[in-house]
Amino acid sequence: MISWITYVLEEVNKEDTFLTERVAVDLVFVLLFATYETTSAGITLVTKFLSDNAAVLEELTFVSLAGYTVPAGWVVMVCPSTLHLNPDKYEDPLAFNPWRWEGQEMHSASKDFMAFGGNVRLCVGADFAKLQMAIYLHYLVAKYR
Repeated sequence: MISWITYVLEEVNKEDTFLTERVAVDLVFVLLFATYETTSAGITLVTKFLSDNAAVLEELTFVSLAGYTVPAGWVVMVCPSTLHLNPDKYEDPLAFNPWRWEGQEMHSASKDFMAFGGNVRLCVGADFAKLQMAIYLHYLVAKYR
């Protein structure tokens, strides 16, 4: 899978491109600032949830997840909140419960959790936001456990 920034850099280096260096720089700044509020909100919430639920820290382990394949040509569109707040999928969906997926087979593209959308509506800042949150969480649990 090609990253967004790699795509932008490759496009800028093409001869007949609509994407100038100036537009590319603008896009990078948009990405940085567009992810600022949502990432900080995510980090704030995970910090609160971890501080309110100390048992979660005791259960942290490394987990390997198998990939999930969608056949070529399929289009999948979902309204994430209808999944995330569905009491048929999750008991007490508004409660912070990181164990709700325990014992279930998980895939990199879960059909029950879509924080960054998917397919043509995938958030362009998803990888950047996940990287920011992963770095934060690593230092949080490694230094302040």
